[in-house]
Amino acid sequence: MATPGYFEKKSDVAELRTRLQNAMAKKDEKACRSAIKKIIQYMTLGIDVSELFPHVIMTSVTNDIVQKKLVYLYICSCAESNAELALLTVNTLVKDTTDHNPMVRGLALRSMLNMRLPMIIDYVKEPLLSALEDRSSYVRRNAVIGCIKFNKLAPNQFEEMGLDAKLMNKLNDNHSQVTMNAFLALDEVLRETGGLSLTKDIVRKMLSRLPDFNEWSQCMLLNRLVRYQPQDEDEIIEYLNFLDDRLTHSNKGVVLAALNLFLRYTKNVDYLAQGFYERIRSPILSILNSSIPEVVYVTLKNISILIKTRARLFHEDFKIFFLRTNDLSYVCHQKLEILTDIVTEGNLQNIIEELRQYVRHDDYTVSCQAIQSIGAIGLNHPFASEPVTYILLDLLKSENDVIIDNALQSLKELMMKYASLSSVVLPEVNEAWESIQHYSIGKAALVWIYGEYGEDIPSSPYKLEELVDNIQDIDSISVKLNLLTGMLKLFFKRPPECQKTLGKLFKYFCGGDEDSETNMDIRDRALFYYRLLQNDIQKAKEIVFSKEDIEQARMSNFIGTLSDDDFRFQEFNTLSIIYGQPSSTFIMSSNQLGQPILGKNDNDDDELPHKREKHQSTPEKVPVGNILDFIDEPSSIGHENSSGETGASIQLDPRVNLEADQFKSSWFSAPFAKSLEQELTVEPEHQEILSIMQNKNIKLRAANQPNASPWKFFFYAKQVNEETLFLIELVIQRSPKTLAKIQIKTTQSTDRLETFVEYIRNLFIGYIALT
Repeated sequence: MATPGYFEKKSDVAELRTRLQNAMAKKDEKACRSAIKKIIQYMTLGIDVSELFPHVIMTSVTNDIVQKKLVYLYICSCAESNAELALLTVNTLVKDTTDHNPMVRGLALRSMLNMRLPMIIDYVKEPLLSALEDRSSYVRRNAVIGCIKFNKLAPNQFEEMGLDAKLMNKLNDNHSQVTMNAFLALDEVLRETGGLSLTKDIVRKMLSRLPDFNEWSQCMLLNRLVRYQPQDEDEIIEYLNFLDDRLTHSNKGVVLAALNLFLRYTKNVDYLAQGFYERIRSPILSILNSSIPEVVYVTLKNISILIKTRARLFHEDFKIFFLRTNDLSYVCHQKLEILTDIVTEGNLQNIIEELRQYVRHDDYTVSCQAIQSIGAIGLNHPFASEPVTYILLDLLKSENDVIIDNALQSLKELMMKYASLSSVVLPEVNEAWESIQHYSIGKAALVWIYGEYGEDIPSSPYKLEELVDNIQDIDSISVKLNLLTGMLKLFFKRPPECQKTLGKLFKYFCGGDEDSETNMDIRDRALFYYRLLQNDIQKAKEIVFSKEDIEQARMSNFIGTLSDDDFRFQEFNTLSIIYGQPSSTFIMSSNQLGQPILGKNDNDDDELPHKREKHQSTPEKVPVGNILDFIDEPSSIGHENSSGETGASIQLDPRVNLEADQFKSSWFSAPFAKSLEQELTVEPEHQEILSIMQNKNIKLRAANQPNASPWKFFFYAKQVNEETLFLIELVIQRSPKTLAKIQIKTTQSTDRLETFVEYIRNLFIGYIALT
């Protein structure tokens, strides 16, 4: 059915006016109610019915409570555009606040405050004070919520009337919903000063009445009580006793909120924490039986956080995390991640055999992750490396090329950590050469193996020569980079067989004709190696075969302390667990809510965001961004933009030094943050990332080992002649695709943050595909 045109709508509104007038003239309440319903219906469709305002106001004087609700709904919706006419209803509303029916009293008070007109403040005061002491709990709880709205309209008069003290008294109200509304109202009114100051008496009082509150109220209360820290162990035990029965509540949100409070209160008392973790196993695992996949997924995400705290917490319950036939893909992925984390020597065989079955899962992504999970178990648990290796080698015999592709990648990562496995792996991998010709991940992994262990594989020079001869047909940048490095390593091990092939590869990568390599990152790396060989072959060999500094492995322990423990306790049972990011990266501060983000030009204050975009050269600040949004033109890695603006505004101090404790405190106190996420078409090497940052005076604070997955780096830098401190967390996920996640924080303004983000983007632009 076509949408009515403008004139049809106008005629319909005129018809409604006639219907309403006739109904009022005949005092037909049924016809009057029907006309108002139609007006509300039109209003919800976006049709302008404000011209009916005077006629609708006249119908507010009625004993029909349904009609009153409809009229007050209309008035509240149209009051801002008809403020003067809305004043005509005030006397009726004030009169209704003294009606004998508590439903009418509560409805009238709520409607007056919903109008949000400063001119009616004087009319609201007396009804509001009276309603706070009303005999009906319905009226009182509406009055308590009305105090929040009154505070927004007239904060000064809110204090003069002593409404904060009256709300505090309502914490002792005999009706649970009034008490809960008063608690939330005080927390909202005092938000600018950190919310309601929680004392021992308030916390005990609220927890003692916890079963009386509805489920939503229980969740809201428990989530706010995490701000309070009990003063001694006796107080902790008292509160935990109040919470104990909440762990078996039928509502999953209440269970998770109670778990969060348990986690906070016991984190510094070891013997209580141990008992707590044992106590929560059954309640949290029971949630996994829910038929709602979203509930199961959220629970699994929170279980993952608990496992990081107590790795063996669920190791006996591993079968609960086995996949079910009706599990959705995102539930499957999370279960596979948990199975990888709860492996012990006792359940190893059961878990890896189960994962082996998932390799042939109908969902391609689940199949790939199952293979990666098998490999991750071997990487994280040395006792599992050998059985995992044999399973992966068996997968190489599969007829499915995708399985072979992912198995080779996992074998490569295992060999990077356990060199002793080469004697088992090398005799088998050669057979996979033909199967991975059309799959870049497996091909890149096999090329790396040929380069690293080429002296033990007779055919390795000839396999790589085959790739070099067809280099123009290779699209994968990852394969090309691995081929360059692998060929160079093999040259040092078997020079007579590789010299000619290496020369041919250098000619293609470094040549200047149309048939040469066009990717600047590959060309720059090839030129670097070529010049290195020209100057000092022995030095080149040392660099190519250099190992990661052991100091990096020692400092990797710092990462867990910074990015896991504090994040785990502060963000449990929040959206941060789902997003995998601290809340500061996706929640705007209160002064940003509902406000357009304007530029510095005062003349542009009245511009709308969509118009202003045409005049801005940089994007607006958003909580979570995308590196690709900043790219305009191709640029080689490590170079600033052609205009030089970024380089001119960012000058980093080479003398800055930040200790681990200083970094940690600065990280959590930094008020400005920006997060970026981007898929990389070029997989950088671990040492290469460190070199890029070091060359720009961006200092490393901590990093994990090259064989870890994913890579994590923490850097810091300081602007010259300023106190501006930049803190950077860089996470490189290397499978199933290369993904960079960057979070940057600063102690200064957002403008400086945007400039530094641009600066970092330029350092890594060569790894991003440009279209």
